[in-house]
Amino acid sequence: MESPGDTRPVGVNERRCLVLLDSTMSAFDDSRVILPHPTTLWAVTLKDAGICPVEMVLADAIDHRVTGGSVLYDHLCEVIDRFGPTHLLFCPPDRGGACLRFIQTLTRIKRRYPAMVQIASWSDLQNEEIEIPEKYFGFIDAHVAMNIMEIPDSVADPSVYIKLGQGFPDPRYFYDEGDPKLIPSIFMGSSIRYPIRRYLVKLLCENGMPTIIGGGFDSRSFLSTERYAFYYRNTRIAINITDESPLKINCRPWETMLCNALLIDHEVAGTSRFYTPGEDYVTFSTYADLEEKVLYYLQHDDERRTIAWSGHQKTWERYSPEKAWTYILDEADRIAGSNSRS
Repeated sequence: MESPGDTRPVGVNERRCLVLLDSTMSAFDDSRVILPHPTTLWAVTLKDAGICPVEMVLADAIDHRVTGGSVLYDHLCEVIDRFGPTHLLFCPPDRGGACLRFIQTLTRIKRRYPAMVQIASWSDLQNEEIEIPEKYFGFIDAHVAMNIMEIPDSVADPSVYIKLGQGFPDPRYFYDEGDPKLIPSIFMGSSIRYPIRRYLVKLLCENGMPTIIGGGFDSRSFLSTERYAFYYRNTRIAINITDESPLKINCRPWETMLCNALLIDHEVAGTSRFYTPGEDYVTFSTYADLEEKVLYYLQHDDERRTIAWSGHQKTWERYSPEKAWTYILDEADRIAGSNSRS
């Protein structure tokens, strides 16, 4: 029979976070994520933020897929008893048997350590995808909804979700490398599923504005984190071409601004909820307008620098990993505390 662990409440200064990662999503080298899945890179930013002690466990390294979860459970108990975490954070694996065994393991952990706040991170909670946390992860204390600004209408209990519209780029990779920035403009992201992106980049190149396109997990031009960030650090302009909802935002604005490049983004994108158009970044309304804006700011470098620097400063002042993680943990504690009283 599983005996409950310590149930005493903890204060902010006593927080200790255990992060459970799926090693099929990441490759590590001296604690640096080399080929990260989008939902695991944030875990490293928590450790670097320095707001509390952090320990990471790679689930696949202990063969939970093969053993049905028993080895993972035993190992987690050993780590929890030794490290004494107040919070367990994880990115749920994809659908399938591994996901179900993951759920079984964490359910047992919750029974044994009821006071430890469990936090799940989700990168794309669309209405058709919300069934996963709703159906299988009801035991989780709080869910972090990454890269969206509104919780889907189909959520049964919105109070257990933490909205995190902002991106989570790792500042060890995304930073201002200084001048000269030798690449005129770039678009980093998937292009196979979005042919309009290749078409627009082709138009820019044909009209005298050399633009590099690459990256994306579904792309033949997949890049490592270091190489991906290299382009941002060395470009003057980064374009965000997206057909996503204005209620959703990807990580490109933060990646661009951390590197002190000028962001040119579509006017309907959710970026304006965080930054001021014309002051921190530039918007475009049509494809012809995009061409005009790229050409203009390549020819007027002082204006480009001024706007890029404003976005760069605001990113560090308002959206640093330290501030984001403090918000997440504060909200998770509030949610867990409210549920324990209800």
